[in-house]
Amino acid sequence: MWPCGIFRVADCLVSQSAGPTITHRAVKCKAEWPYSEVRRLAVFSDSERAHFEENMALLAAAEFCEFKSCPSCESYVEREDLSNLGVKCTICTKNTCYQFCWQCMREWKGAALYCGYDDCVNPDIDKLAKCRNVTLPSVHNVECPAIRACPTCGAQRLRL
Repeated sequence: MWPCGIFRVADCLVSQSAGPTITHRAVKCKAEWPYSEVRRLAVFSDSERAHFEENMALLAAAEFCEFKSCPSCESYVEREDLSNLGVKCTICTKNTCYQFCWQCMREWKGAALYCGYDDCVNPDIDKLAKCRNVTLPSVHNVECPAIRACPTCGAQRLRL
């Protein structure tokens, strides 16, 4: 038995959800292990290993890539051309080249760089457009949006 009371390393990892012992400090034993050690000691069943490695891959992909699930077949798709909202899923289970809108996730019907749906909006831009205004304490009678966005990467920050 390990100091944290767990009999098998796999039990500890599975109970921590999404494998924080590799990316974050574990809740119970506070240890952080390299994956090679986890794989060697965990004695995962095939299904446990597949589940654990899929979660690790999703966490890594979310950190380094922008991807979404195809609305037709749910395969993960990464947008190649960042200036075009039309994304083609070549893995689609319909055995056709399914094209959908990156913003609204509906089937593509437009002939240009936009999907053709009038109500399709970028949720990040919509959030910025609808946010409340705040008064800056250091500047007299000046209001500005409560949320600001980096023009380069699009990261948003709330003004306090």
